[in-house]
Amino acid sequence: MKAVLSRKLETSTSRNRRQGTYTHGLEYPVHVSPLRAQFDIKLIKISLFHPLDIWIFKVDANYHEIIAEMLVNGMFLRRADFCGTCYSDVSILPMHKRKGNLFLKKIKPQIAADHIRRYLGLSQALREFRSSRLLTEINVPCPMPILAATNISPLGVYESLFLCRFISGYVNCSDFLANHHNQATRRILLYSVAKDLALIHSNGLFHKDSHFGNILCNPQKTSQIYWVDNDVKKMGNRFKVYEKIALRHFQQCEYISQSEWEFFVNCYRKNLT
Repeated sequence: MKAVLSRKLETSTSRNRRQGTYTHGLEYPVHVSPLRAQFDIKLIKISLFHPLDIWIFKVDANYHEIIAEMLVNGMFLRRADFCGTCYSDVSILPMHKRKGNLFLKKIKPQIAADHIRRYLGLSQALREFRSSRLLTEINVPCPMPILAATNISPLGVYESLFLCRFISGYVNCSDFLANHHNQATRRILLYSVAKDLALIHSNGLFHKDSHFGNILCNPQKTSQIYWVDNDVKKMGNRFKVYEKIALRHFQQCEYISQSEWEFFVNCYRKNLT
């Protein structure tokens, strides 16, 4: 009997893959057209953290088997390695069958509007997932986004989940500037950040949480950076307003001197197109 059920499940799974629907042990399938299935696969999972949770997953198609395995093995239930903020718990998860680790952020609702946004397809994780992809498309480096999940139940602890590749060995730019005083490496870092910021603005985009604390750098080669906690929107016809806000966010860093700030602004202006 078990063998018969196993064959039926395997046949059903294969059929679903051909049709653009994939469940892999999850309770309810969500149909995705075959054209979009090569990029993203949608899944629904019931009672992940709470018995009444209803999670809608948006998964990069290249990682759907890894995500399915993680769900079966309870990897999403793993205790947080540390608290990202008071509104999120963060875990570093091993990625079986592939090299490297994954970065999982479990996000709690911060304000009342978060409870409404999740029903409009604007959860924090989905915004970060889409923003990271958009920045990558314009050649601003971000950790590869793999999954965004939204909990549509109002009773769960977490509002959404965001999963991306873990960038090993990189440090927060704000911490780097606080602890490293070599002028050459500092200027290389400032130039790299200013160049990317100019690229973002040149494409008519505004990063709503851009500051040195949301950029990672390689301490051995400070020209290599990654933007994290991404949430971008279109500037529209308010370029000057958003530019002023973005520059003010970076200027508030207490670890750069006046001459370094002037260097940063000059690099930013030269790279604007």
